[in-house]
This record gives sequence, C-alpha cells and structure tokens, in this order.
Amino acid sequence: MRTGAATTITISAVLGAGALGVTAWNFFAETSHSEYAAGMSHGATILASPSTGDVDLWVRRSGLTPKTLSACGMSSGQVSARIGDARSQVVSRYGQIVENQQSLDTATANAQRLRRLVASGAATEQDKTDLATAETTLTTARASLQTELDAIFDAATTGLATDMISKMRRSHTNRSRWGLPAQYCVIDRTDTQWVDLRDAVAGKQIKDRTGRTQDQALIDALATADAHSDVSTAKSNLDSTLSEVTSAFDTAVAGL
Repeated sequence: MRTGAATTITISAVLGAGALGVTAWNFFAETSHSEYAAGMSHGATILASPSTGDVDLWVRRSGLTPKTLSACGMSSGQVSARIGDARSQVVSRYGQIVENQQSLDTATANAQRLRRLVASGAATEQDKTDLATAETTLTTARASLQTELDAIFDAATTGLATDMISKMRRSHTNRSRWGLPAQYCVIDRTDTQWVDLRDAVAGKQIKDRTGRTQDQALIDALATADAHSDVSTAKSNLDSTLSEVTSAFDTAVAGL
C-alpha cells in the first residue's frame, strides 16, 4: 500500500477474500500492527457504501455465521430474511461502524504503547497517568464498537424465541474463544471441560491424520461430548442444512 498519499479502500480489499469469521475477528479485535491500521494512518478513506465483503465481515463479527445459524437450527428460509435484515443494518450504519473501528484501533495502539513504556520502567509519572486515561478510552472504544455489533445481531434476531437467541449468542461466544467445531459450542462448559474437549478433538484429528492410537480417556471424553442431546442435535442440523444455509447467507449478504 502506498504511504503519504490519500488512498480509497474497502475493508474487504484490505483483508482479502479469505479473511473472515474468527480470523477476521482476531484481525480487527485490537490490532495496531496491521495493514488495516497502517492504511488508516496514511490517510486512507473507507468508502461510505460497503462492499459485499465488508457486509459479510461485519455480519459475521456480530455473531451471525452460517455454521452458528445452522447448528442452532435456523432454516435457509429464515436465514435469507434475517441476514437480509442484518445487511440492512450494516449498510445503514456503515460509516459509524468504521469510525468506531478506527477509534478502537487508535485507542489500542496508544494503550499498547503506554503499557510497554510502563513495563520497561522508563515511564514518567505523566506516562502512568496517561496510561490510566488510555485504558479508559480503550474500554469506551470497545463498548462503542460492540454496540454496533449488537445492533447487527439484534436486527437479525428480533422476534426469535429467547432460547434460540441465547443459544446463538452462546455458540458465537464459545466458538470465538475456543475455536472448536460448531456443534460443541451450543452449550456452556467450565474452562477445564473446554480444555479437555479441545484435547479430545485434537487427539481425534491426529488419529484420523496419522493413524496414531488415541488415549482412551480422550476417546471417552469426546464420546461423552457427542452424546449430549444439544450437541447431537446441532451436529445433525449441520449435516443436513449447512450447505443450504451457507448459500442463503451468501445471497442475503450480497443483497440479491
């Protein structure tokens, strides 16, 4: 990317076609050393009208992904209408969404700089005071962006049963944190249980790839997880509807 000159970009152009879902979340969450942040610091202008990739990104960041929707039991017909509503929310609030992201990027970079300075022992008393202010600013910036993400999610879920909305939020939160297959993320677990399940899933993947014998305790842990009624239902939903849900999601995001 050229520096020192105004540049017009879309978020999807910076990210590239494949940087979506959890990857996109990690990319944007609190990153100051990214091409996105670099572009912003050199006078880049985000287009007022989002591209399909931009809409896709923000809808997914709000917690609405094809796997989450499918695992939670939403049909392709429901997805078409509700992701269409989410798209409308992104389009109507796009300028504010991007402004809030830029504020978060700036606040993150400033807080990280001051944290490093304080950790190094070279900070002045003013630096320490500035860090306290920077942390408050960062918290506010996070909350402002989250408000926009919540509004996208709410636009797509208004009128759904409370238990469905709760399951969708729970699934997104768990998958963002643990990165496990969607069917396992529809229920909550203790941190210890999540770690055990993560090890069991990884062990099965290694066995499938290499043929190596898997520890029996891991086999039993995975079998127990798979036998949970909510997990087995979510897996059945994914097996039977994910393809159609994904197609409906992509079409709705594109506004077609």
